[in-house]
Amino acid sequence: MEIKISGHEVEEAILNFVKKKYGHSFKISEHDPCMTLESSERIWVYRKHKNGKVKTNPEHGYKLVDHDKSTWKRTFTTIGECDEISFYVKEVSGE
Repeated sequence: MEIKISGHEVEEAILNFVKKKYGHSFKISEHDPCMTLESSERIWVYRKHKNGKVKTNPEHGYKLVDHDKSTWKRTFTTIGECDEISFYVKEVSGE
């Protein structure tokens, strides 16, 4: 089953969470009405031979990752009233 939550509902849920956890009520700023989602994305770097060709696992054939050279990239996305968050769930019986 897919659940969709609109940006306005996400805003309300976060404000209610902050009120319950910290005991204070807040309001989203009128000057910057959008909420910002910060996420991190892994930028993979693969091991290479001296000639520049990517190394692969000899048994299974997948590319070998160079974990020391791989980095993280931070991305920022605004969440407005017209945006939606959707996710799929599986019903669990007995709870």
